[in-house]
Amino acid sequence: PPPPPAPPPQPAEEGVLTLPPAAPAWMAPVDPTVPTSSPVEFSDITQYNDGAVYTIDSEGSSFTDESLVITRGTTLVLDADGYVEAPLNTDWPALRFSISSKFVGNGGSVLGSYADTSYVEGDYENGGDAIHLNNGQSGSDTGSTGEFRAGINVMGGNAPGGVGGDALSVNGFGSEASIFGGNFVGGTGLKGDGLSLNVLNGGIAHVRGGTFGGDMVARSGGTILLYGCFKQDGDVYRGIFQDETELVVTARTTSGGDVIPVAIAEVECEDAPSMEPTNYPTVSPRPTVPRPSDSCRHGATVAIHLLVGIHLMLCLLKS
Repeated sequence: PPPPPAPPPQPAEEGVLTLPPAAPAWMAPVDPTVPTSSPVEFSDITQYNDGAVYTIDSEGSSFTDESLVITRGTTLVLDADGYVEAPLNTDWPALRFSISSKFVGNGGSVLGSYADTSYVEGDYENGGDAIHLNNGQSGSDTGSTGEFRAGINVMGGNAPGGVGGDALSVNGFGSEASIFGGNFVGGTGLKGDGLSLNVLNGGIAHVRGGTFGGDMVARSGGTILLYGCFKQDGDVYRGIFQDETELVVTARTTSGGDVIPVAIAEVECEDAPSMEPTNYPTVSPRPTVPRPSDSCRHGATVAIHLLVGIHLMLCLLKS
């Protein structure tokens, strides 16, 4: 026989830590004396906050029309066949990490909110972002981290009437993304497309591989590091990663952001300037020869005249 239907949610018992009426769960103060339950379901947002490791690796463990909030030292692993799709018309990302939480993306897909005001749900015309790696506190030690491997697809939500959502946002000191592969695609929109990578407020993104559909932006102290052999032409970066895949991307900076190409020994970069000893060929700066001083020049001139005079004398004696 089919399992009985799940009982409807019941009011919290007296003494149980509950949500304040005007604030979502992740904004509630942390009371170390009261254990938390995880996951916490609130409308179309599910929160994991107990410091454990959760894995999404099949359709049965995946989420549709749901945003996941991972916080307080909790880890989420996304493997092949797993997916998380945000609800329609919401400004919440599909995955939001904060307060020392971690994401490990080995495969699967993450899709930001699709925005279409012709639907009844929500009133947002812009597409939602796919993944946010946030700090959530004031210190860099509470930043969130993410690892992205080949096989994962991260896509911002499309917006037929607005701006597409970003694929990945790295926000705040201590928040870092290490990208070894995967596909990062900003959502398309009538008024503009979303970013493939948005790094801000001291966040750092280490890009060692992957494909990127949409611009990158480093702003407000954010840093994007491109590892391999890259040339810069204005805001356009062209080059190859260690796995010999090519990248051509527009990476803009604003308000103190930075995009830095980083040469690595594993990639032959024949026209890269030689900044330090490496085990691959580079073109070093042209060597400079010290110019002689005026006194040295005068001495050399006198010596030349003496040699010429001696040579003439020898020729006369022989004759």
